Amino acid sequence: MKKEQMTPTPLVQAIGLGSAKAGFSHWWLQRLTAIFLIPLGLWFVFSLAGVPDYSAATIQAWLRSGLNAFWLGLFAVTALLHARLGIEVVVEDYVHTRWLEVLIKTLLSLAMASAIALAVFSILSLVRGA
Repeated sequence: MKKEQMTPTPLVQAIGLGSAKAGFSHWWLQRLTAIFLIPLGLWFVFSLAGVPDYSAATIQAWLRSGLNAFWLGLFAVTALLHARLGIEVVVEDYVHTRWLEVLIKTLLSLAMASAIALAVFSILSLVRGA
């Protein structure tokens, strides 16, 4: 059989495509945020379940007591970071035009940074009573 007629193996097709090491940190960070979201999500659900009513004044008082504002901020930041990582994987898998992938990932980073800033600002505003 001639060399040109041979079907390339997956290994032959993968050689020269680059290292898979960069993807590991992304994968690990997504798993780490998922693990952190479990106790943070449980805290959020059970903590809000104990609130007598969900009026603005009650939620504001809830945020001012103890470390609730800190935990809520950590929950929001972790959830948004986890969402960004997940959406980025979808973009990498399904957008095959390089310039469009870079554009979408840049816009995604800007949107998520804005969302994180807005979440933290909102929590701090509620704590201060503004």
